[in-house]
Amino acid sequence: MLYRSFVILHILSVGVLIGLFTVSVIGTSMRRKVAGTAAELASIRSGATMAPIMANIGSIGLLISGIIMTLMHYSFFPFATVP
Repeated sequence: MLYRSFVILHILSVGVLIGLFTVSVIGTSMRRKVAGTAAELASIRSGATMAPIMANIGSIGLLISGIIMTLMHYSFFPFATVP
């Protein structure tokens, strides 16, 4: 049950990173359409506040859940077994 919850967390973190990529591509194309207007500043501001938050959530969630899932089934340096 605990392993399954970390798998779900891992998949959600990947989803956040894929969403970040999608939002940045769509935001860049929308920013080009409104270049030179006040809407460009609002678009840049929303991207600058949302991107670091999504990147931190996705990367930290991926790292922590990956390490914990690895430690649940394997060890990082298994010197007792033959590779």
